[in-house]
Amino acid sequence: MQSSKAELEALKQPVALDDYYLQASYGANQDHITFEEYYEIPYLVDLIKAQNFNKIVLQFTNEFLIDSVRVKDLLEKQTDKKIFILSDSTKASCCVDMVGARHVNPDFVVHFGDACLSDNTPSNIRIEYIFPKFKLDTASFRDTLQTLNQDSRLKQNLIVLTDIMYYYKNEEALKLVQEELQDRSILKTVIAKKDPVSETDFFPLSFGNQKIENKIYLSFLRQIY
Repeated sequence: MQSSKAELEALKQPVALDDYYLQASYGANQDHITFEEYYEIPYLVDLIKAQNFNKIVLQFTNEFLIDSVRVKDLLEKQTDKKIFILSDSTKASCCVDMVGARHVNPDFVVHFGDACLSDNTPSNIRIEYIFPKFKLDTASFRDTLQTLNQDSRLKQNLIVLTDIMYYYKNEEALKLVQEELQDRSILKTVIAKKDPVSETDFFPLSFGNQKIENKIYLSFLRQIY
């Protein structure tokens, strides 16, 4: 079936990306991380080989689609497996598109990009998430922590929340917090799935039997609060 003139014209229209999507691409982050590290190629290769996955789907959100063929080629070359690329999701791009993926009946789906981590996938299909990896300005982060340490409103028990684009720096961020806020109890570092500005009641008020008194939030919108 031939595409209509209107459909062909629609395909030519540019897609406007906001600052988040521009910064999420590998091209905006290549000064601090290699392509293979950004897309976690060695990890995925080892996982595919160890689990002997045979039908593999790679789902890319818009900002990552430009690198999709290169990622696919690297994985196929190193695993000798047939791999399929999935885009233009039937649902929100932050969700794993099982409707599209089921066209090849996969045993492994890798979702690249921003993800809501919703639990909507069957148990017999392994899902792996590869998040964006923004550069962490450690000097600025440390300076902010030092200023925060002088704030009388800062309480004893803290929880560190990171947006997914900083999750790969979780250990480094936690270490910085522990170094600069030595007198406080750092309870946990977790992924923040929602914007704390608008959904502050989403986060737990306690961890174990300890009350959370302050949250340190490492975010794309603002690196700490």
